[in-house]
Amino acid sequence: MRKAILTGVLMSALAATTAYAADAVVAPEAAPVAPVAQGTDWTGLYLGIQLGGQWTDATVDIPAYPSNFSNDTSGFVGGGYVGYNFQLTPSIVAGVEADGNWMDISATALSGGGGGETYTIEQDWDASVRGRLGYSTGQALLYLTGGVAFTNLETFYTPIAGGTDSDTLTGWNVGAGGEYMFTQNIAGRVQYLYTDFGTGNFTHLGASSVDYKTHKVQAGLSWRFSWP
Repeated sequence: MRKAILTGVLMSALAATTAYAADAVVAPEAAPVAPVAQGTDWTGLYLGIQLGGQWTDATVDIPAYPSNFSNDTSGFVGGGYVGYNFQLTPSIVAGVEADGNWMDISATALSGGGGGETYTIEQDWDASVRGRLGYSTGQALLYLTGGVAFTNLETFYTPIAGGTDSDTLTGWNVGAGGEYMFTQNIAGRVQYLYTDFGTGNFTHLGASSVDYKTHKVQAGLSWRFSWP
């Protein structure tokens, strides 16, 4: 009898040990899968500053002499811009932007009037309102841009004759750029703009006109306020 009881106890202990061992052998949990990064969204409002250089292409016409000559120059320009982007598809971005620049551009050339007389053109600001259409590869955006542009020119002769005259011009521009999103709020860019301001008309002692075009390259840094 004692032997039977002992045998039963041993069998029970063995069964319990086997069950515990089976429960202890558990398949290891799979390593958590990193979430898939969401696509970059360029949608939102942004405000930036820009700095660069400008090259002018100016042709002056003075019918009274008669005289027709180039009066080109270059200089530094700086300003700011504000705009809004719309992410139309994962790779297509459209937007609208306005910018303004300040500069101290002055070009002087012989007027053709004799006696060493010169004709000077001065420009101290410009502005534009443009559309943008770009291709996004995530953090990088390549875009085309174009719209309407404005500036003011002042002209005068040296020795001064007839004082200084000015004219506000309205023209068009077109360009391209590349932009890179460093963080969700900060983006940098490089942009080229060609602008045709048309012809300004001036009156001193006689009439003169200036056909005025510019080439501009600027680097910009912007803060993006809205990032859904």
